[in-house]
Amino acid sequence: MKKISLLAGFIAAHFICFAQFTAYYPSGKKIPYKLSSINNMKDSLGIKDVDVVDNPYGTVLYKKLTNVPVFLFFHKRDDLTKLPLMLKAYDYQKHINSYSYYYDIKKMIDSGVLTKSYLINSFGQPTSKYLNDDNQEVWIFKKNNARIKFNDTIANQVDIINYKTIDTHKLAITDFSVTGEDYSIGFDITFSNLSTKTIKYLYINVTAKNPVKDVVGTKMVRAIGPIKPNESSLYNFENTFFSSTAEYLHINSIKIQYMDGSVKLLTKSQVDSIKITDWSRVE
Repeated sequence: MKKISLLAGFIAAHFICFAQFTAYYPSGKKIPYKLSSINNMKDSLGIKDVDVVDNPYGTVLYKKLTNVPVFLFFHKRDDLTKLPLMLKAYDYQKHINSYSYYYDIKKMIDSGVLTKSYLINSFGQPTSKYLNDDNQEVWIFKKNNARIKFNDTIANQVDIINYKTIDTHKLAITDFSVTGEDYSIGFDITFSNLSTKTIKYLYINVTAKNPVKDVVGTKMVRAIGPIKPNESSLYNFENTFFSSTAEYLHINSIKIQYMDGSVKLLTKSQVDSIKITDWSRVE
């Protein structure tokens, strides 16, 4: 009972203090009434959905799924000189490459509220539209890392894709899965060549680790082309390592050799950024 009483007291104190805060627009202009709760403020401003982002100086509320700030308040004393720091603290690019972002969109899809009109209101017009092989309409929002499929006007599937890095490196890993049996481990990988040059070879440096994350081995494997521009190719590297303890496998780097002799090296972080992750497998 003592713990419950202390917790109740903390919650009550929190809300008493919370009611004393004043909210501001992103411009620094004070909102002309006291903030009693986030929901009350949303209602007063005619806002339905927001993402709440905390930082060392205060809390910023953004238009749902976007990096568009709506209003903010400070945690301690109001200090408008900290406002630019508060707005810069939100790493939106990191967020839109996360499971959290996928989960938020998926939750809206499951609730049937993610419509074409909602997306246009939030993201603006899509970068491109097309019909897939199943005759589903697909919209791509490159700045928001979203590829969304529709059933009529309601979204029914989303893929989170880091379009910025894929456009930069002109290569995408559209599928990557670890394979193996009791005494071996390997992987399957699919590359899509988005450059204007034909790929001759891909040299893939991989490391296998045991259940406690100690290194079992590191090896370079070679994927043989050609992979022509705007084409994809699947590679199966079975039994890359023979080991009864190997459980994990990751890519350290990839060296791309083109038919014209030019070479490009992708580091581990760059490789990770061009993977199209199936977030549904993470659930």
